[in-house]
Amino acid sequence: MRERAFLSIIAALLLVFAMFLPLAQCSTVAHLYVSPALIDDPHLDIGDSFTLDVLLANISDMAVCKFNLTYKPTMLSCKGVWIKALDHAPNPKWEVNDYAGYVWLNITYSIPITTAPPETIATLIFYVQGKGSTPLEFVSSELLDSNGLPISHETTGGFFKNFNPYDVNQDGIVDIIDAGIVALAFGSDPSKPNWNPKADVNSDGFVNIFDIVLIMIHFGET
Repeated sequence: MRERAFLSIIAALLLVFAMFLPLAQCSTVAHLYVSPALIDDPHLDIGDSFTLDVLLANISDMAVCKFNLTYKPTMLSCKGVWIKALDHAPNPKWEVNDYAGYVWLNITYSIPITTAPPETIATLIFYVQGKGSTPLEFVSSELLDSNGLPISHETTGGFFKNFNPYDVNQDGIVDIIDAGIVALAFGSDPSKPNWNPKADVNSDGFVNIFDIVLIMIHFGET
């Protein structure tokens, strides 16, 4: 009797699980993001170029995608937009403003996109304008389904930096000022009041002679 009751409870639990599983699967939020999320390359110099993919994942019946991606115009300029997902018959409109630092894109799809794994919808071509860093942020975005209704989603931007890690103050050159910053933090670790993480150029948790030597080795680099 007890065994039959136990089996009935198990069956009921399995039934409830089966009923709520589709809801849990459908609750996955659509995601608009860039890849790579981090571009960290001190060898990317002024005039060099790189590409940034814009992707969608966990999307269903998306007929319109709009977004505004911003960046520092002193750091980057966007010189090209490649539209992808061509099998969905995209009809794109875009605007690039390198003075204000943004790429605005509005794509309408004759064949709506439904995909769980990531799908690239656009590739942006950037040229480097300076040394330093800049976020690549989605300041606005809108996804619409084939009925014109908004699709709930989240966005994840990226980050670009190309400064020399030994240029501690990031003024464009490794010089005596950088050596001075390291000297002020000399002998420190995160527990000390004079700790400066930027002065720990080899990221070993201590500001010591190894950091000074690295500054001297790279002295004069831009």
